[in-house]
Amino acid sequence: MASEDLKAMAIAFLEEFSSGRTEAAWRRATDDVRWTMNQHSIPAGTLASFDRASYDAMVARSGDLFPNGIRLEVTDAVAERDRVMLEAKGHGELADGRVYANHYIFAYRFRDGKISEIVEYLDTAYAQGLLAFTIEAPEGAAA
Repeated sequence: MASEDLKAMAIAFLEEFSSGRTEAAWRRATDDVRWTMNQHSIPAGTLASFDRASYDAMVARSGDLFPNGIRLEVTDAVAERDRVMLEAKGHGELADGRVYANHYIFAYRFRDGKISEIVEYLDTAYAQGLLAFTIEAPEGAAA
């Protein structure tokens, strides 16, 4: 696939995922996709790596914090070969009425025309200060 097609697919994945259409988003990914993110534990700075099921479970556990979800808006995108990098702004209202507004970088890797890896970077100090919870790698997953 051309780089521009991969860029469009990465943007569509993020838009679908953040609007709650996770099944549509996951159809764009390989069965063995890995989603890795920096944790909210400071100063550990380690990465937590999830498969589909464990990522969905982590998102479900945080659902009470964001009754209407978090919307992600792509602000820039770059694609080359099998890689796409997206900059995005996240916005969501917390259950207590406060507003969450974080900034993200998503790095996508593609294999055979599907997303095989996502690495998510966000401002963990901001998230931890506002949300007061820690993202942890699922038991048995690579960290």
